[in-house]
Amino acid sequence: EVVVQCSGASQQPVAAGNAAAIIFSLALLLVFLFLAAQYESWSTPFSVLLSVPLAMLGAGLATMLRGFDLNIYMQIGLVMLIGLSAGSAILIVEFAKAEREGGLSVVDAAEKAALLRFRPILMTAFSFILGVIPLVIATGAGANSRVSLGTAVFGGMFVATLGGVFLIPLLYVVVQKTAEKLGGKPRNSATSSRLIRPISRPSRTSVRMRQSPLWRRIRTPSAISAGSANSKSRCMTETTGEASPCSRSPLIRSAWV
Repeated sequence: EVVVQCSGASQQPVAAGNAAAIIFSLALLLVFLFLAAQYESWSTPFSVLLSVPLAMLGAGLATMLRGFDLNIYMQIGLVMLIGLSAGSAILIVEFAKAEREGGLSVVDAAEKAALLRFRPILMTAFSFILGVIPLVIATGAGANSRVSLGTAVFGGMFVATLGGVFLIPLLYVVVQKTAEKLGGKPRNSATSSRLIRPISRPSRTSVRMRQSPLWRRIRTPSAISAGSANSKSRCMTETTGEASPCSRSPLIRSAWV
């Protein structure tokens, strides 16, 4: 009977078992819950998370081209790619959701969001991609770990950026149309803001002023008519430099308005 036992670095994946799958599942679940709380919707986060497999595909292709295996450093890079690729998708989905609530159609909202967010996505993604190039070409002691991590992140972000600007709007259209067929159209935020208006309450100073006898005496119809007739003559002294009732009392000056 032949018994095969693993030791050293080969024993660690065997001892860990399916821990990698559990970690990836928890990472996806955490991102989904945060997005659901941000968008206040259970369907919109799917248009963001469905772009994550594109980043995983890019990381796998880059790792295979360089002949690396699925080590612990590449797994760390895959967990990083979940958040990085989701961040790029959020830029499009959040703007498209706001435009859809503003009254645009699903296709028009996705198209407008993709056009307006195209430059910020490229600037953010390529600044990160250029920043991990030293990890991809690292040499010296401990270079294998840096190269594995940098290769996975570099390939994943490169493919997710180039394909995401075209795929994410399409995913939003599919997910949003499916959600509206099942749950109805979203409420128009512009219409709701016109229907629901905040009621402004008067300040304490204005309330005390309106309750004073002087204010009631000034605001009587006779005082207002007399003031409106004589306001021009009483304020003419301001041009000559003399003190006038209009310049002395802000309360009386406001009564003539």
